[in-house]
Amino acid sequence: MQSTIRENWRIENPFRRKLVFFEGLDKTGKTLLCRRVRFEGLHTVNFYERGFVGRAVFAEFRREKDFPIDDWLLMEDILIGKGMYAVIWLRAKIETIVQRHFDAGEFLEFSIEELVEQEDLYAQHIRSLKEEKVPVLVLQTDALSEKDCVKEILKWTGII
Repeated sequence: MQSTIRENWRIENPFRRKLVFFEGLDKTGKTLLCRRVRFEGLHTVNFYERGFVGRAVFAEFRREKDFPIDDWLLMEDILIGKGMYAVIWLRAKIETIVQRHFDAGEFLEFSIEELVEQEDLYAQHIRSLKEEKVPVLVLQTDALSEKDCVKEILKWTGII
């Protein structure tokens, strides 16, 4: 795969000029997949865990009027305007998310109803990004293996 990546590096790839953010609820695989894709992709694309969507969802969910979301949305608008923004929305069934928290020995700080509300907020934000022609990849991480998720992301970004 590394030789394919090296060959594709010479080809003009629009994702090399984008900031690609992994978004989604906790325990959908953002940290793991972001690290794996950076490594497997030889750091040829700028991948980040959580970005503007997660920040906006958190502020809206918490109903924090004083949360400085306007600055974040302004930065997002600038990146959209320059064509430098892409999102990978990682999803999983709520039952899977709860199980992953349990398996990791982590406290689940939200009720199932709150997780559903947050997922709905993500869906609203992702829908608006798609309307603005922002590249969005949606992956159901509990339906694919980790390896298949990485492969899908590398293909989508033109790395392989």
